[in-house]
Amino acid sequence: MPHARFPRVVGFEVPALDDAGSTSASAPLVALLDVAPTANWTAVFDRETPAFQRAHGIGAITVEADRIVVSGMVGNPREVTRAIRDLVERVTQIRQAERLGESGPHRL
Repeated sequence: MPHARFPRVVGFEVPALDDAGSTSASAPLVALLDVAPTANWTAVFDRETPAFQRAHGIGAITVEADRIVVSGMVGNPREVTRAIRDLVERVTQIRQAERLGESGPHRL
């Protein structure tokens, strides 16, 4: 069985901040991933993003190859970057649990 890698956030491209510490809603924030996620991981991500968008006032959040692109963001980018890291970890935990369930019962 091949070794599965789940993506991790390795950095961010944050647009310039204004004097209040916010970013322009038109400039995207980009989370850089160490690997491009699988289709199954992306499906879990897509299921989790609507609640994330509502909670953080984000217009759109999408996976594009080895990046997560956030657009229409209003608010503090530090809070959003921390929340994106948490979202990626949560999606990975959900996907790992799904994989474990897909593998069926194990015998000792």
